[in-house]
Amino acid sequence: MTKNKIQDFLHTKYGLLSLSLVSGIFFSVSWPVHGITWLIFFAFVPLLYIENVIAGHPEKYSKFGVFFYSYPAFLLWNVATTYWVWYSTPAAIAAWVLNAMFMSFIFSLFSYTRRRFYMPDQAYFILPVFWLAFEYVHLNWKLTWPWLTLGNVFAIRTSWIQWYEYTGFLGGSLWVMIVNIVLYKLLKNSLFTYSLRRSVLLNLLILAGAVIAPLWISSHLYHREIPSTSSLEVIACQPNLDPYSEQYTTRPEEVVKGILAQVDSLQDGHPLLAMAPESVIQEQIQESRIRYAQSLNSLQAYAKKHRNVSFLVGASTYRQYDPKEEAIPSTARHQLTYNIYYDVFNTAFAVERDHIQYHHKSKLTPGVEYMPTSGIFKILSRYAIDLGGTVGSLGIDYDIHPLLIKDSLKIAPVICYESVFGEYVASFVRQGAGLICIITNDGWWGDSPGYKQHFAYARLRAIENRKWVARSGNTGISGFINERGEVIRKTAYWVRTAVKQTVKINHQITFFARWGNYPGRVAAFMSVLLLLVNIAGILRKKRL
Repeated sequence: MTKNKIQDFLHTKYGLLSLSLVSGIFFSVSWPVHGITWLIFFAFVPLLYIENVIAGHPEKYSKFGVFFYSYPAFLLWNVATTYWVWYSTPAAIAAWVLNAMFMSFIFSLFSYTRRRFYMPDQAYFILPVFWLAFEYVHLNWKLTWPWLTLGNVFAIRTSWIQWYEYTGFLGGSLWVMIVNIVLYKLLKNSLFTYSLRRSVLLNLLILAGAVIAPLWISSHLYHREIPSTSSLEVIACQPNLDPYSEQYTTRPEEVVKGILAQVDSLQDGHPLLAMAPESVIQEQIQESRIRYAQSLNSLQAYAKKHRNVSFLVGASTYRQYDPKEEAIPSTARHQLTYNIYYDVFNTAFAVERDHIQYHHKSKLTPGVEYMPTSGIFKILSRYAIDLGGTVGSLGIDYDIHPLLIKDSLKIAPVICYESVFGEYVASFVRQGAGLICIITNDGWWGDSPGYKQHFAYARLRAIENRKWVARSGNTGISGFINERGEVIRKTAYWVRTAVKQTVKINHQITFFARWGNYPGRVAAFMSVLLLLVNIAGILRKKRL
């Protein structure tokens, strides 16, 4: 088949659909944890070709053509990389469909804006601007699902992205977009114009720089020494309670007994932090009566006996409100029989011999811990994704702060889904946290890529903040990650075990920890300007 025949086929609806599926395959195969990561640099190329074909033949394709032909790529990517959500509920279909729809809308918006730019061929910068703005919004609105943020793709290639300490994972998204656009323009000029013009050579140089420069910077940062101020022994317990049959039926005292047995077998008298996973204690602790919680009392009694030991443990708690004395949050539930209003929380407790502190999970999983209750999103509440625990809207903390242990060490108590949010984790570091502690329960997804991806994403948080990460997962993976994002020790999945590691503590505040997701904020601001300019242009044409 000649080049002309190939090009003619690619201009047909079957050719465009084939290109869309190729793009979806590239996205999917590049994704952690067993992905061919470098394919992400080609994933947008077929989509950009599709967009160019449709933009060049408006009489042949629908004005929604870019949306419809890009949608298969994004849907395939969503399904192939997060299919494991299906293990919890068929309502996973709603998540796949909606997320792919958002992505296709952004790509279509880029196409619409580019075609109205005064130099359309020079307007490809609009795509990374719109895409980063989308990822930033997707990190911060109520239906957040940032699992497929492009910068996450490098979670198992941490030697490539040591510069995340300056940009965060949105910097990785920008890297992906830039390389894809330059590569597309290079291929377009060289394959379909049949000449090595100056622009081709220029794109070759830009492409080489876009790929090599970040890798060189990363290599330089990797070999830089990261000084620590102290160290601490940490035990990550993995009780391995099946969330479908054991975790919510096992008596709390038996759970605590098992945790203490694991700690007792590994602790040697040195200062120690023992971690147990998210929601492992199901005593339904009332926060106004914490001193009566038997599980916490047992942990505190152990800490008094072994004065070197502190605990970080997950539990479910609730807080009752008096409607006569205080405002009732929108998340509060109403018990009709006794006319009681109360909030349920996913809580992390720091337990020491002389005091108990707690932190409420603040980044809630939509459809599980947060249920839309108003507007058009109320319809989605019937498709709740049941990943376990208490289904329905939970209460959250608005005052985010580290927990204090050992009199002076601040730790970041990160609960499950919160570990996907780089800026959120960095907020603890800005307040002095010297160690990131993740407690989670990934047993709902079975032996699938889900729990592996979640563990891999923790490596990004280590690099962004240059902090050690200690992770306790109910069924795994539990383990330890150093400041360079390297996995130092980890457990096998679905086994009852515990693992100990001496971790280093430092109080460095990286550029990213200080400024957060600034690439997304800049992109959001630029997106608004571009849209305003576009609207102004439309209004001007109507006047003429």
